[in-house]
Amino acid sequence: MLNGFIAAIFAGYKEATKDKKKQLEYEGLLHTPFLNSPEYLMDLYNQAENEEQRDCIIDHINRHKVYEIGAYGDLYNKHIDERWK
Repeated sequence: MLNGFIAAIFAGYKEATKDKKKQLEYEGLLHTPFLNSPEYLMDLYNQAENEEQRDCIIDHINRHKVYEIGAYGDLYNKHIDERWK
């Protein structure tokens, strides 16, 4: 019984750590001086769990002023369509 309790504690910690790491990945987009690939951003966008995470991606695109360029523009327009329709 004690082993099950300890295992549950570690499982919860592991899940919380995973969620924190994922959130840091989105927040990192707000600070990196580098432009990430549109494929990477699309993957993040499709995995996003809330609007805040999607907004981090769109802010990244806006900051680098690539919202009218190829796949970046496609992702930007997809966000606008989903958010405002």
